[in-house]
Amino acid sequence: MPERLAENLSTIVAIVAVASVLVGGAIVSFAFRASRTMKVARDQIINYLKARNYELISFDRIRERIDASYSDRFLESLPGHFPNDLRKARLRGGRSGLGRIMVEDGDERISLESLQQLRDVIDQVINRERERTQTRTGIRPLGPGNAAGS
Repeated sequence: MPERLAENLSTIVAIVAVASVLVGGAIVSFAFRASRTMKVARDQIINYLKARNYELISFDRIRERIDASYSDRFLESLPGHFPNDLRKARLRGGRSGLGRIMVEDGDERISLESLQQLRDVIDQVINRERERTQTRTGIRPLGPGNAAGS
């Protein structure tokens, strides 16, 4: 028996390697699909709230208007995965739901997503201006990696 095992060792190793690749691929595929499903759910919920200028929505309303297949457990997990976008909420009558993350600025309520988009636009303008100034003057601005003597 040991001789036969030794003869087939390379075949056994190949089978185990192929099985490992298949199982690993299936796990990665499942995780990717689950992550994508969560991102789609987040985007659908936020877009629904934005379109109606709402901040809160119950789990029942999500199932009625967005996707009937979303379970309470799935919806409860979303704020943990997207803490900058969604929060858990308790609505009238003790109903469970979700709320958009909003930042108060005086009399205005701004979503955190809007602030991040604004920051990105400002960064783009600053970078464009730096490049324009550098091209026009030939002088590199001081900054990390551009300090004098480096």
